[in-house]
Amino acid sequence: MEDLQRRIKSAWFPPRGNKSKRAAVIFDLGRDGKIRSLKMSTSSGDKILDGACLNAVKNASPFRPLPPGAPAKVDINFTFNYNVFKGSGGGGIFQRIGGGGDISSAGGGDESSTGATLGNTYDELINAGRSAFQGKKYDLALKKFNEASQYSSYTEREIRLYQATIYDRQAALILAKDPKAAVALYRKALVLEPNSPYVIKHLDQALEKQGVKSTSYKERSAIADSFMSEDKYDLAEIECSRALSLAIAEERIMQADPNSGNKSISEDRKALETKREKISSTIRGRREEERWRNYLQFINHTSFEAHLGLALALERQGKFAEAKKAAEDALLASPKNEAVEQHLKRLQGLEGEVSKPAEVINAGQDAAPVEQPAAKTEQSPAQAGSVTQPEKSAAEPAEKAEKSSAKAEPATQAGPGAQGSSNTVTPVAK
Repeated sequence: MEDLQRRIKSAWFPPRGNKSKRAAVIFDLGRDGKIRSLKMSTSSGDKILDGACLNAVKNASPFRPLPPGAPAKVDINFTFNYNVFKGSGGGGIFQRIGGGGDISSAGGGDESSTGATLGNTYDELINAGRSAFQGKKYDLALKKFNEASQYSSYTEREIRLYQATIYDRQAALILAKDPKAAVALYRKALVLEPNSPYVIKHLDQALEKQGVKSTSYKERSAIADSFMSEDKYDLAEIECSRALSLAIAEERIMQADPNSGNKSISEDRKALETKREKISSTIRGRREEERWRNYLQFINHTSFEAHLGLALALERQGKFAEAKKAAEDALLASPKNEAVEQHLKRLQGLEGEVSKPAEVINAGQDAAPVEQPAAKTEQSPAQAGSVTQPEKSAAEPAEKAEKSSAKAEPATQAGPGAQGSSNTVTPVAK
């Protein structure tokens, strides 16, 4: 049940409004996880909002198959709450809340046990992953955590910590025989935990074994360029960030002693900052592009705000021709909109230029500001029923695994999803 709620909430993009509303849908969930007989059980009185609720369930399905012993189908009534909180000046701040689902069984079966099994599947995978991790069965642990992450609309922090720690330890085990494969695993860990000092150190050591001068910001910058040419921007961001930190450290040394160091370091540091901004902007743009395209495809293809948001996302990636087309679509959806006209005019002048971050354009006085569709962001334990997160985000050295697992402090479960769970050990030792 917890997984079903997460998926539907993440797929719900209600239209912007100035009144609080409530709606509910009812559907049958089969053993195979597919939905049947989807319909409104309580209308909000707004056809567009009702449609968004129905689309949320459609887009979130199919769900996980029902566990063995479950009835042939489960009837679910899912409630959506759209709350608007009035602020100063008569404005409103909206909060979308995907409510819970009431479960009843059909075709026989115990209703309460069915609901409990659906809600506990995610926790069972997490606990199985922890158990395998503590037993140093890293492949099995990684498999369980990967399965658990599919249950969530976002990857929870605890899962990322375990995954990063596993990659770090696996890399350490193969470093002597296969430095190249170890480097790939360390980078996987850093994608999950970019600021882990342990993994950063281990990656540097592995690169040295490959003949790379890991403390040279110029060499790390060249690696970032290579990843950018391969369209691997997540890896390029890791290397560019490392290059920038090394350049900043070298610049500080030169400032303390002007007679030492690289005289062009300040210019190199500024160039790295520009490069990292370009990489980050591209990554953000791709994520936003995906969200806006989903919004236009599944929710409201005539929204000028969505078309304009897509134009901004494409511009961040330097896709000026596509951004221009999206802005033209926005103008068709909202003719004579001055803000859209100005943005389109600016894009026409940018075609063929080098990519640079887009400026956020106000959607106009008479129009609501451009609003991002719901992102797959992390939520607090109180919001999502997730576990309390560890204080440290760094994976520990593999060679200290045995000692650290004995010294690690337990992390207690928190939130509704953790009821009945016992204390567990985090992947990061104090």
